[in-house]
Amino acid sequence: MSIRTIAAIIGLGAIGTAANAQLFVPNSATATSEFDSRFDIGNTFDGSGLPAPYTTADPHATYSSHNHWTTRAFETIGESATFAFDPPRAIGTFHMWNHRSNGIASNPHYDVIEFDMVLRDGGNAVLLERTCQTAYEDIEIAQTYRFAPVANVASVQFIVRATANNNFSPYTGLAEVAFEADGADCPADLTRGAVAGQPCYGSPDGKVNNNDFFYFLAQYAAANLGVCDLTTGAIPGQPGYGVPNGVLNNEDFFYYLTIFSAGC
Repeated sequence: MSIRTIAAIIGLGAIGTAANAQLFVPNSATATSEFDSRFDIGNTFDGSGLPAPYTTADPHATYSSHNHWTTRAFETIGESATFAFDPPRAIGTFHMWNHRSNGIASNPHYDVIEFDMVLRDGGNAVLLERTCQTAYEDIEIAQTYRFAPVANVASVQFIVRATANNNFSPYTGLAEVAFEADGADCPADLTRGAVAGQPCYGSPDGKVNNNDFFYFLAQYAAANLGVCDLTTGAIPGQPGYGVPNGVLNNEDFFYYLTIFSAGC
């Protein structure tokens, strides 16, 4: 399986703003699988399918040649794209526009719905690994994943772990990606699933939804201080707000309700 390197058309240049933060893109990338040159990995960071300039609120165009990365047939789960930064960058946010094959392809549902993300330095040492990340199908705008900023990132590997329609489609890929230097961990994001024993139970997935709330309830009932001891008091601005105190009580419950409502 060949791996091609695609030079970015716009390199590390700024491409837009979102929430007063500057977006940037890699200056090269590789992919473990590409359908052909019309659907190569370079399509994910050259702005194809988006207005110029663009923000994360802009919808990506539907699937066509030269505006998406698409894998070869029956090469989906475990395939990856690696985005390179030269010189290395600080990264705290990843934005992805999911594949938009539905209504276009005869065998749709190429969308990635679970992925891993690995940040590495110039020596290929792992700086951060985020597994079990959730993505949604049929979303036209960027889906955003924030984390505490990581310095000196030379590459970000995006690994496909599941696709829509129970991995039935023979293809997968992405429409576009972008990054930001700023970011922050999301304290309300606790789990991918809420059923004990299922894969990714207790692993934050980059989204805040009902699964996180029910997971918190289960851990609260089990008196799991490691998950649920979140604050000394539940009133913003009071001493000890957001500071764990080794005691589990109603203050922690109401504090979680507050950060859950805020989302990521």
